[in-house]
Amino acid sequence: MKKMLLFLISFVFVINSFSQDWTEPVQINTLQGYNNNPDFCIDNNGTLHCVWSYKIEQNHRIIYYSKSVDDGMTWSTPENVSQNTSLWMENPHIVSDSQNSLHLTYDYNTGSTGGGTLIVYKKFNGNYWSSSHDTLSVGWPGARHNRLVIDQNDKLYCFWFHEYQNGTTLYRILENEIWGEITIPYNNNDLIFFNKGFIDGSNNIRCTGAHHSDGQSGYDDRVISFNFINGLWDEWVQLSDNTSWGGNDIAINTNNHPSIAWRQYTSNTIPPNDGTLFSKFNGNYWSYPEIIVEDPSAQAIAIDKNNKIHIVDNEKFENGYRLIHYQLVNNEWVGEIIKEDNHGHFDNKFITNGQYIYLLNGKVDTIIGSSSETSIIFKKIRNFNKHKKQNHTCI
Repeated sequence: MKKMLLFLISFVFVINSFSQDWTEPVQINTLQGYNNNPDFCIDNNGTLHCVWSYKIEQNHRIIYYSKSVDDGMTWSTPENVSQNTSLWMENPHIVSDSQNSLHLTYDYNTGSTGGGTLIVYKKFNGNYWSSSHDTLSVGWPGARHNRLVIDQNDKLYCFWFHEYQNGTTLYRILENEIWGEITIPYNNNDLIFFNKGFIDGSNNIRCTGAHHSDGQSGYDDRVISFNFINGLWDEWVQLSDNTSWGGNDIAINTNNHPSIAWRQYTSNTIPPNDGTLFSKFNGNYWSYPEIIVEDPSAQAIAIDKNNKIHIVDNEKFENGYRLIHYQLVNNEWVGEIIKEDNHGHFDNKFITNGQYIYLLNGKVDTIIGSSSETSIIFKKIRNFNKHKKQNHTCI
């Protein structure tokens, strides 16, 4: 039987300063315009690899790639890796294997009005990107929202979403250069949306996503946790008790225990309030969800080498938006203002690696009418062992 967690409201203050300092933001994209949907990874040599989508025209977008060999200080000239001349490419995801080969997937022909979207794959072998792409969603036109996970044995999992049976997740596995059959983990009429998977120390996939039952709608979406353990999919566990859209992210600590942060309605008013929520697994059960802050978006979570939890989100205030970094200090969520501006950040992505925590996101530069110009921004913070004492000012 599926499990439903009770809901605990826990309001906290936002603190405007930590003892740690984020580096100055580095802009990765070189072309002005609409840059979005960034993703990045770090290979075994410490090289950072970033991909994103760039809008040329309304239904023509391409995938760019750039790398940094100096820990994000400078980035290579962006390279057009999708090489398409007319269609809309979106939602790129990139991972690196143990040999530092890069694996890239993205949604192909997103602008299709006839359900012609596909999931495609490209590989970088250390010298060049493959000249053509492999179509992974063969026989499933309308596939979209791809996700990538690579395990400790270089087994590559590509997940995607399709409207089949009220909306479901499918996937294929690349092993020894051969793609396996298309598989449906939960073959029923419930909506199951795979948002992110994380490999734990036992080489299992810990996942977060969304669910609603047959006959329900997107307003009934609830955050769920589910796992692929020893080659089998387990029963999902529901974490949220109200509409949950976007900002659904997962991280794993050194004990192989996941934590999840997400965005959720916190009231049924019109318009509804929403918040950044958090829950963690202790090996037996999930904690009661906590509300960290009201009126946020673009949640991301990471757990560093000391098992300290980091959450970042984008929040409104009276003069614009704040990008906030939260940590637990003396069992209380406190937050650092990373950046204040008029338009805010989106698509936050966290990676912890050694002594640093890396943050990649999109930043809205200008808004003119219904159009906006956006940039892809990188920054990092040193992963200290202890939080230094400091006087804080509440806002």
